[in-house]
Amino acid sequence: MVGYRPYCPYARRSHTTRAAPRPDLARAKQLVAESGAADIPVTVWGWTDDPTLRPPVTRYVARTLRSLGFSTRVHLMRHADLRRRDFSRVQLISTAWGAGTPYEFFTAWFICAGPGNHGWFCDPAIDRRIERARVLAATDPRVAAEAWAALDRAIVDEAAAMPMINEHLVDFVSSRLQSYQAHPYQGLIATQVSLR
Repeated sequence: MVGYRPYCPYARRSHTTRAAPRPDLARAKQLVAESGAADIPVTVWGWTDDPTLRPPVTRYVARTLRSLGFSTRVHLMRHADLRRRDFSRVQLISTAWGAGTPYEFFTAWFICAGPGNHGWFCDPAIDRRIERARVLAATDPRVAAEAWAALDRAIVDEAAAMPMINEHLVDFVSSRLQSYQAHPYQGLIATQVSLR
């Protein structure tokens, strides 16, 4: 996505190598214990009918929270069963985002009146920054990309969402396949290929 830059303030880098950030689990457990939040039961909501966010993803999140000291349980349902009124009860739920522009992503989840924002996060300053980046995209895409990246970091710093993964697709193809092309989210573009 335009403006995406890897960013994780919740992990630490090794001081001796250029290794990828690694979570400090002992520190995380300590912070949970000090917060007093471990006494608050957490229900991890999830889906039974989502091809990406399957029940094992929800159970993994619950196990991870449990390992940090939280009392957790899992509540699974179909997408159609979650009504807008239920969102006031939801503490944690997995969502996903596929193709689209940064503007579509940020307005769906993070503007105060966004369709995916059910009252969990509202910051009028973030709303103004999103609009500014949208306007910049029409006149200066390079500067707009930096604005989107800065917005991403600001939202991560606010812990408005917890990014878990960036999916990468793998296609196995025959040596007879020609003109292979792939969409970054949907994979193989079958209309573009041919066989020898």
